[in-house]
Amino acid sequence: MSLSMKSMYWRNTTMIFLIEIVVSGEHFFYMKNRQFAKRDLAADGSTDLYVFADYSRAIDYLRAHWRQLGNSDRKIVVPRLKNGKLIAPPSLINVRAFRDRRPANVLFCLRDVKDVIKNGSDARPNRLIITYDGDPAVVSADKNCDKSNYAVSSDIFPAYNHYFGPGASEDENYVGNLYLQLLRGWRDHLRYMGKHIDFNNWQGEKSDEAQLKADILRLVGQYS
Repeated sequence: MSLSMKSMYWRNTTMIFLIEIVVSGEHFFYMKNRQFAKRDLAADGSTDLYVFADYSRAIDYLRAHWRQLGNSDRKIVVPRLKNGKLIAPPSLINVRAFRDRRPANVLFCLRDVKDVIKNGSDARPNRLIITYDGDPAVVSADKNCDKSNYAVSSDIFPAYNHYFGPGASEDENYVGNLYLQLLRGWRDHLRYMGKHIDFNNWQGEKSDEAQLKADILRLVGQYS
């Protein structure tokens, strides 16, 4: 079965954003009737989901309706579910991204990552990210940066540590390691139907570039 969710409701979208709550390892989604319900989205796209076209609108909806401050990841604390009702103790509710179309840029290359590092500013804290369109980029890791608004995001690179700029881009081992980690994150994003993926900047896991690329092309082929 295709990974994409076949539904008339979101036929013309690349990504959709849903409100999700996880209770005892089970995933519930916010529905049009203002209740939470279990759905297997990989098997059956549902037209009764409360769907948002972009991440920011979903976050704004949460803030407006629960009127609570989020934590650093902008997850909203709400009561736990029981018999369809919301009661204590607290649980986490968040915005979950799902991919329904192949990305505009299927596969980025080492040169793309090198250019991003070369053109990044070392004078501010940064994150390396992959957009939902499949493009590597660097974004400022300030208080307005929400890492969950990207397909893949790194830990924060502190300022003034030579992580970005022309000099950093000439370190082949450094750039090559980040490239493989971004590839691995992009593969996992596609594998898990558009889920946001975090990666550790310094993790030592070995990856095979050719295998990662093959996996990515295979996964992209399952989207329309």
